[in-house]
Amino acid sequence: MNDEIKLAVSHKQAVVIRLHNGSTVIGWPKLLSEQEDQHFKLYDDENVYTISIQDVDTVARVIV
Repeated sequence: MNDEIKLAVSHKQAVVIRLHNGSTVIGWPKLLSEQEDQHFKLYDDENVYTISIQDVDTVARVIV
């Protein structure tokens, strides 16, 4: 699992994620169970995305 995602979850921070397909998503990540450590959920104001860690290109935590 990406360390930036784990840090964002533990500090309840938002992230900006660029996917390998060129898409960018912004939201608050939540890890799934330990058995499924290759996927996580990302919440924004309207949607919930389940993202595979293999699809992630870059991650930036949003610190305010």
